[in-house]
Amino acid sequence: MIRLERTKGEGACAALAHKDRHGLTETEHALWHFGGIIPAVPNLPNPKAPTFKAYKRPEVIAELTAIFGKKCSYCESVHGHVGPMDVEHYRPKSGYLDDKGVVRKPGYYWLAASWDNLLASCPDCNRERRQLRLSNGKLVTKKLGKGNRFPIAAGTERAISQAGLATERPLLLNPCTDWPEQHLHFRSDGFIDAADTPEEANLPKGRTTIDVCGLEREGLRGERCAHASRLAAQMKSVLKSDRNVARAPGCAFEQAELAIAENDLASYRASTAPYLALAAQMMRTFNHIRPIALAYVKAHDAWRRTENAEDRAELVTQVAVVRAAVVNPTLDGKLAKTLLETLDLLPVEGVEAE
Repeated sequence: MIRLERTKGEGACAALAHKDRHGLTETEHALWHFGGIIPAVPNLPNPKAPTFKAYKRPEVIAELTAIFGKKCSYCESVHGHVGPMDVEHYRPKSGYLDDKGVVRKPGYYWLAASWDNLLASCPDCNRERRQLRLSNGKLVTKKLGKGNRFPIAAGTERAISQAGLATERPLLLNPCTDWPEQHLHFRSDGFIDAADTPEEANLPKGRTTIDVCGLEREGLRGERCAHASRLAAQMKSVLKSDRNVARAPGCAFEQAELAIAENDLASYRASTAPYLALAAQMMRTFNHIRPIALAYVKAHDAWRRTENAEDRAELVTQVAVVRAAVVNPTLDGKLAKTLLETLDLLPVEGVEAE
């Protein structure tokens, strides 16, 4: 999940404010039926329960697609080519699951046709159903997916009107109002954890979102792992090209190969690419490792050529830097080691960090 800015959604808002044959918007109808707020429209029949269908209008879907592309706002999987987008209500419209697992009605009915409450989702994140996930090293079937779940922080009041939203403390991440990177940590093996941050310690939105949306479901984890493997392979290609350019700085072929490798790596950060949060966290490790790897290659090659004391001292320094990078707690240590080993960046026999 990544942070995305919500557009004004003028076309969507106009569609959501569409009036029915009685001259009522869906929101006015809901407030009348559930909240007893009588609209200023004469000669209305007795209110029936609203059907909540304004959010399905094409203009709404088009605006959400413009923001999220054809990706799920929760898991970042590309779903447009395999199935339709679910228009997800961040705060559930019809009812919510209480702490005992009972659906309480009505839900956040006044937000059913609110632009700010709508997100794009894949069916697996949005709909509660049985899916596979790993538990204690074994695959188990468990109900995963948001459904009617919308947990809030203990000791806080659930909103029953627009005014109550100001003090409600949701435990579910909203990509348009929260900063997901403060709460979610992605690993290059496809697993996802709650981030070790003050923000997550204060309000466990990461852990809750992982559980509620099923972000650890096995199919999704496998896709993230495969994507991470492809990304790591491309990072290795860039490092190899760095090495080749360093060894043949005037070679146009090697310069061209490096440009191609860098361009392919950049494609993983394109807005249309899946799993951008995972890519961003892996790129932090790569961006730290890349200059270290290049400095080690240069020091290694210089010492191999001369074997003099000055070049040996520089190599010793770079050995220490390489070792520190692998155990740096702010980096993905497994990825860092994999990238460095790609270039055989292991301490040379007889050269130890001092």
